[in-house]
Amino acid sequence: MSLASFLLTVLSQLCMVAGQIFLKKTMSWPEHGSKPWRAAVFATGVAIMALGFFIWVGLMAQFDLSYLFPFEGLHYLFVVIAASIFLKERASWSLWIGLFLICSGVALVSGS
Repeated sequence: MSLASFLLTVLSQLCMVAGQIFLKKTMSWPEHGSKPWRAAVFATGVAIMALGFFIWVGLMAQFDLSYLFPFEGLHYLFVVIAASIFLKERASWSLWIGLFLICSGVALVSGS
Protein backbone atom coordinates (compact mmCIF):
# COMPACT_ATOMS: atom_id res chain seq x y z
CA MET A 1 0.00 0.00 0.00
CA SER A 2 1.45 3.33 -1.01
CA LEU A 3 1.56 6.32 1.29
CA ALA A 4 -1.22 8.03 -0.68
CA SER A 5 -3.47 4.98 -0.37
CA PHE A 6 -2.75 4.72 3.34
CA LEU A 7 -3.59 8.40 3.82
CA LEU A 8 -6.83 7.97 1.88
CA THR A 9 -7.71 5.01 4.09
CA VAL A 10 -7.10 7.08 7.22
CA LEU A 11 -9.02 10.01 5.70
CA SER A 12 -11.97 7.73 5.02
CA GLN A 13 -11.98 6.61 8.64
CA LEU A 14 -11.62 10.18 9.89
CA CYS A 15 -14.58 11.25 7.76
CA MET A 16 -16.70 8.50 9.27
CA VAL A 17 -15.62 9.54 12.77
CA ALA A 18 -16.28 13.23 12.13
CA GLY A 19 -19.70 12.35 10.80
CA GLN A 20 -20.42 10.34 13.95
CA ILE A 21 -19.39 13.27 16.14
CA PHE A 22 -21.62 15.68 14.20
CA LEU A 23 -24.58 13.28 14.39
CA LYS A 24 -24.07 12.69 18.12
CA LYS A 25 -23.90 16.45 18.65
CA THR A 26 -27.18 16.82 16.75
CA MET A 27 -28.91 14.12 18.78
CA SER A 28 -27.86 15.71 22.08
CA TRP A 29 -28.85 19.24 20.96
CA PRO A 30 -31.13 20.96 23.50
CA GLU A 31 -34.80 21.01 22.52
CA HIS A 32 -34.90 24.78 22.88
CA GLY A 33 -31.83 25.18 20.62
CA SER A 34 -31.79 26.70 17.18
CA LYS A 35 -33.44 24.35 14.68
CA PRO A 36 -31.62 25.74 11.61
CA TRP A 37 -28.24 25.15 13.30
CA ARG A 38 -29.30 21.67 14.33
CA ALA A 39 -30.30 20.86 10.76
CA ALA A 40 -27.01 22.28 9.45
CA VAL A 41 -24.95 20.20 11.90
CA PHE A 42 -26.95 17.09 10.95
CA ALA A 43 -26.50 17.73 7.21
CA THR A 44 -22.78 18.32 7.72
CA GLY A 45 -22.46 15.00 9.52
CA VAL A 46 -24.27 13.15 6.76
CA ALA A 47 -22.18 14.88 4.05
CA ILE A 48 -18.90 14.06 5.78
CA MET A 49 -19.92 10.42 6.23
CA ALA A 50 -20.92 10.25 2.55
CA LEU A 51 -17.50 11.58 1.57
CA GLY A 52 -15.84 8.91 3.71
CA PHE A 53 -18.06 6.26 2.12
CA PHE A 54 -17.09 7.27 -1.41
CA ILE A 55 -13.40 7.34 -0.54
CA TRP A 56 -13.80 3.84 0.91
CA VAL A 57 -15.57 2.59 -2.22
CA GLY A 58 -12.72 3.98 -4.34
CA LEU A 59 -10.21 2.16 -2.16
CA MET A 60 -12.19 -1.08 -2.48
CA ALA A 61 -11.68 -0.89 -6.23
CA GLN A 62 -7.89 -0.88 -5.70
CA PHE A 63 -7.38 -3.37 -2.85
CA ASP A 64 -8.68 -6.73 -1.69
CA LEU A 65 -11.39 -6.32 0.90
CA SER A 66 -9.63 -8.78 3.19
CA TYR A 67 -6.63 -6.43 3.19
CA LEU A 68 -8.55 -3.18 3.45
CA PHE A 69 -11.21 -4.09 6.00
CA PRO A 70 -8.93 -4.42 9.05
CA PHE A 71 -8.35 -0.68 8.83
CA GLU A 72 -11.93 -0.34 10.04
CA GLY A 73 -10.44 -1.17 13.44
CA LEU A 74 -8.86 2.28 13.49
CA HIS A 75 -12.37 3.70 13.54
CA TYR A 76 -12.79 2.67 17.19
CA LEU A 77 -9.63 4.44 18.28
CA PHE A 78 -10.49 7.61 16.38
CA VAL A 79 -14.05 7.68 17.78
CA VAL A 80 -12.87 7.44 21.37
CA ILE A 81 -10.26 10.17 20.87
CA ALA A 82 -12.69 12.47 19.04
CA ALA A 83 -15.47 11.89 21.60
CA SER A 84 -13.03 12.70 24.39
CA ILE A 85 -11.93 15.93 22.71
CA PHE A 86 -15.12 17.24 21.12
CA LEU A 87 -17.89 15.74 23.27
CA LYS A 88 -15.97 15.72 26.58
CA GLU A 89 -16.70 12.02 27.09
CA ARG A 90 -14.51 10.07 29.50
CA ALA A 91 -12.87 6.79 28.50
CA SER A 92 -12.23 4.09 31.10
CA TRP A 93 -9.01 2.13 31.40
CA SER A 94 -10.74 -1.03 30.22
CA LEU A 95 -11.82 0.82 27.07
CA TRP A 96 -8.23 1.91 26.38
CA ILE A 97 -6.97 -1.65 26.91
CA GLY A 98 -9.61 -2.96 24.51
CA LEU A 99 -8.63 -0.34 21.95
CA PHE A 100 -4.99 -1.32 22.29
CA LEU A 101 -5.90 -4.93 21.58
CA ILE A 102 -7.99 -3.95 18.54
CA CYS A 103 -5.21 -1.75 17.14
CA SER A 104 -2.66 -4.51 17.74
CA GLY A 105 -4.84 -6.89 15.76
CA VAL A 106 -5.13 -4.34 12.94
CA ALA A 107 -1.35 -4.00 12.87
CA LEU A 108 -0.88 -7.78 12.73
CA VAL A 109 -3.41 -8.25 9.94
CA SER A 110 -2.30 -5.31 7.85
CA GLY A 111 1.34 -6.36 8.13
CA SER A 112 0.65 -9.75 6.55
